[in-house]
Amino acid sequence: MEHKFEKSMPYHYLSGCPKGYRKRSEYTTGAGTYVPTRCIRSVSSYTVSRKHPRTSSRTSSRTSSRVMNKSIKCPRGYIGRAAYMRRYSTSVRSKGYTVRKASGTTYKVHPRDKSLYVPASCIKDSAKAVPKGKSIGPLRKGELTKYGYSTQLPEDERRKILFQAVRDSGGLAIYRKLDAVAKLSLRISPENSYIFAKDRDWVKKTFGPLRAF
Repeated sequence: MEHKFEKSMPYHYLSGCPKGYRKRSEYTTGAGTYVPTRCIRSVSSYTVSRKHPRTSSRTSSRTSSRVMNKSIKCPRGYIGRAAYMRRYSTSVRSKGYTVRKASGTTYKVHPRDKSLYVPASCIKDSAKAVPKGKSIGPLRKGELTKYGYSTQLPEDERRKILFQAVRDSGGLAIYRKLDAVAKLSLRISPENSYIFAKDRDWVKKTFGPLRAF
């Protein structure tokens, strides 16, 4: 049985879909007809900025490692924010989340894909001098990664790793580590900062009251 494509366009593995269309993965109908990957017209009530395109195809995963590691030059008064992958849980994709703009405008977003590539950009350097006596102490590299901890891991795997880390180093030490990296990465990598803060709060809730060994 031949499938008709009057309302869709061909999907190109390099260029993706044209503006106003989105990728629809291949599938097989109940009658046994194979339908290849195509571009269908987007029915979203909002558009994605050209400056922040959504790239969910396999092409993006092949090139993201090169692009995410590419440094950018920023004008005076601005600092570079590294590119990162924003990942959405099943709950977020189902219920959506609210976006609040600086202008006060709010709208609901329902991500269709599990992840979204956010390119590197320049952000205003609003860092303020840390008051004397309130600076973050020295951080030893690898304190969490030696257990296999990574913000790229699913939540349940991160919790298992943190549980082991708390058993070895104590809840307070792990809490302070997560709190420090959450604050230090807030402007440079907000997605990772959010995960660090979420895990920090979980450690406090699960193992509190926190005490040093």
